[in-house]
Amino acid sequence: RRHDTTQTPAAMRQTQGIHLLLIYLLVFTHTSPYAESKRRGGDSGGGNKKPNPKSDNYYQVLGLSKSSTSKQIKSAYRKLALQYHPDKVEEKDKDEAEQTFVKISEAYAVLSDEEKRKIYDKYGKNGLEAHERGQDPGAAGFGGFGGGGPGGGGQQFHFSHGGGGGGAHFD
Repeated sequence: RRHDTTQTPAAMRQTQGIHLLLIYLLVFTHTSPYAESKRRGGDSGGGNKKPNPKSDNYYQVLGLSKSSTSKQIKSAYRKLALQYHPDKVEEKDKDEAEQTFVKISEAYAVLSDEEKRKIYDKYGKNGLEAHERGQDPGAAGFGGFGGGGPGGGGQQFHFSHGGGGGGAHFD
């Protein structure tokens, strides 16, 4: 017996509608790894690095990257603050925990403040300290070397040419 494969126009529209619905569901409900990580409370993109409280880099202290969101910064701080709070550790570990807690708190104070974070990212820790003393970090010799690395900043060089003596002038 032969099966009739011809469909009425109404049946064809219904079949097409079902196919479109299936395609829509496949395309728009597919969960990307990023979305799945967010759904599970993960921290894709900005974190997932091992915290290094001994580092001079505030991002490394909290185990974050420069692309971390304020939410990720706060979450990393809370986790580490609980872990290293002097009241939460054994007596023999209190001194080290206190030093680490202070460093974690300092990193959070800078990275959670938009203005301080921008200055830190551009001029580094020394540039931020210059700013807090009321100096312009760029004019104080900390311009263009940022990245939040240790020391941040550096020496500026001014070269002049032409005329008599020429040469270089170091600030």
